[in-house]
Amino acid sequence: MTAGPPAPVAATPLGLNTVLELLRAHGQPDFRLYKQRTLLRRLERRMHIHRVPTLQDYARLLRHSSQEVALLSKELLIGVTLFFRDTPVWQALCDTVLPRLLADHADGDVLRAWVAGCSTGEEAYSLAMAFREVVDATPERARCTLQIFATDLSQDAIDRARAGTFPPSLADELSAVRLARHFVQQDGGYRIAASIRDTIVFARHDLTADPPLSRMDLMSCRNLLMHFSEPLQQRILPLFHYSLRPGGVLLLGSSETVHDQHHRFEPLDAEQRLYRRCAGPRTYVMPACPRERSTPSATAAT
Repeated sequence: MTAGPPAPVAATPLGLNTVLELLRAHGQPDFRLYKQRTLLRRLERRMHIHRVPTLQDYARLLRHSSQEVALLSKELLIGVTLFFRDTPVWQALCDTVLPRLLADHADGDVLRAWVAGCSTGEEAYSLAMAFREVVDATPERARCTLQIFATDLSQDAIDRARAGTFPPSLADELSAVRLARHFVQQDGGYRIAASIRDTIVFARHDLTADPPLSRMDLMSCRNLLMHFSEPLQQRILPLFHYSLRPGGVLLLGSSETVHDQHHRFEPLDAEQRLYRRCAGPRTYVMPACPRERSTPSATAAT
């Protein structure tokens, strides 16, 4: 006899808080300021697997299974990413933003970019490829190089990003020209070319707790803030202002904004969520005791 479907998740704040505190007690990230709706949706998948009807029951399971704690943490950190996601955004970057940054720098300068919430690396690699294509297409521009710092809370995602290997289905996602230019074929799939891979430093970093990187010309944080509660978003936006040089560019996801922080950011292309850092003091308060285990290397953080 086949059992019926499990009861739906009982979405009580008390039960959710208990689960999140158990994760913290096991050294996992602090998800308390993430949006409850997102957390409950992903919790529900784990609960259905174990056929437990309430968050209280699931919390009891977590107390006795460190393996399930780790699996739940990975579930909550799963990111969705693609190469050159949202074509109009990349068109704006290549037509306007990157040429302007090049024009503002002298020959030999190193532009610095931070891709926060980089997941498995597609966004960071897309930026490196786009920059290379813009430079090659505009030889009259300053011959600058680009250093990208790509960070994510998930160590598994960072490890996959560092590997730079992708399945054969990548051919359905990228043009033959880009595949030939920026990848090499390997083991039936593709590996990112060394000339692109060497421009990126991947590191684990907790955007909500670790000290920010600084002196950035460009910062991309797309489709991450939407998972945070509004109070946490309001706390993170000054961090972005701190991280960018005056006049630096911030790129957010299509459903994200700078809220009421127009004294920190002015729109470059509001439709594509591109903003310029306004002049003003760097007001973000650095954590007193940064957690060394999850911060990028000293080279990346300065």
